Amino acid sequence: MKYILEDGTEVEAFSQEEVDTKLQEAVKDLVPKADLDKLTEENKKFAEKDANFTKVKTDSEKVIADLQVEMRTMKDTVVGNHKNGLMAKLSGGDKDLEAKIELEYSQFAGEALTNDQISERMLKSFRNANPDYAPQTLSDAVAYVGKRSQQSAGKDTGARTEDQQKAQAAMGISADDEKKYGSIINK
Repeated sequence: MKYILEDGTEVEAFSQEEVDTKLQEAVKDLVPKADLDKLTEENKKFAEKDANFTKVKTDSEKVIADLQVEMRTMKDTVVGNHKNGLMAKLSGGDKDLEAKIELEYSQFAGEALTNDQISERMLKSFRNANPDYAPQTLSDAVAYVGKRSQQSAGKDTGARTEDQQKAQAAMGISADDEKKYGSIINK
């Protein structure tokens, strides 16, 4: 086919159909039919492998995502149980103190990831929520709360062992003094 350009020059060119025909003839000349069939079959195998790989990749990504969710849930449960256990020990059942500790705990930036981090934050929260007493360790705080809970719950029945009665007598504390001022034994 001949085309005339804008400047009047004649140029010979091929149509798309002619190009496709010439290309097919050239490919047939380059690659024998048996080799072409073999290459086509190999290409299909690679396509199947690629499809299988994609499926395996998708399946494994789903399994990984499920495991991450399960691990997060387990971690949240363990961390939550530890935090709730410490909260119960530190508050001693006092709902006001528990609310104060929880408020102080919520002021920390970031997430506590380990039991040690939670313990440290709970102790700091207890100190901030209870400025009258600043324990250095969690066990000091729990012991303090335990003593305070016994005193406020009236668990101190006043009944003394023989050794405690002897100690009170040795200190010059009479039964009337104990009724009037309270006992210093077991405090």
